[in-house]
Amino acid sequence: MTLDVQKMLNLEKALILRAPFNRANLNYAVIRKPDKLTECADIIATWLKTKYLYQSGIIYATTIKECEDLAQQLRSQGIKVSISGT
Repeated sequence: MTLDVQKMLNLEKALILRAPFNRANLNYAVIRKPDKLTECADIIATWLKTKYLYQSGIIYATTIKECEDLAQQLRSQGIKVSISGT
């Protein structure tokens, strides 16, 4: 897979650094996404205000629009968020 990505990005002579996927300082969570965006934002806001208080994280979404909508929902609940990659 690395070689495919290198070719697609025209980076044949790139330096490749590899690290294990499982890192002790990172937590991963995968949950079933609720149908409604407000429910999704409520779950994330609750986690951020309780289990992950004063911590940072990355939330992945399917589309830029979904990122923007989710960010707006979280902001309305007092969560500081920003969008990257737009």
